[in-house]
Amino acid sequence: MIRRWLAGIWLLVAVLLAVGSMAGGDTSIVTGFLWLAWTAPIGLIWQFWVYDTALKLAPASLVNIVGLALVLVLAYLFWFQLVPALLRSARRVR
Repeated sequence: MIRRWLAGIWLLVAVLLAVGSMAGGDTSIVTGFLWLAWTAPIGLIWQFWVYDTALKLAPASLVNIVGLALVLVLAYLFWFQLVPALLRSARRVR
C-alpha cells in the first residue's frame, strides 16, 4: 500500500517537473536539472547518450515530447518494478 502511494507521489512530482522543464526561461533550467535528478539514471542516459542521436532522426519538438514520455515511463518502471524485483530476489538468495 505504501509503495503505491510513493509511486503516485513520485509520478505526480515527475509530471510537474516535466511540465516545468518545458515552461521556458529560468523555470525550465531549474526544473530540467531537478527532472534529471528525479528520473536518474534513465533521465541522465536519455539526455547525455541518446538525445543527440534522436535529434538526427526526428525534429526537436517531437524528440523532446517523446523523450519526456519515454523517460517518465522507463524511470517509473525502473524505480517501482525493477528495483523492488531485484531487492526481492536478493532477499531470497540470502
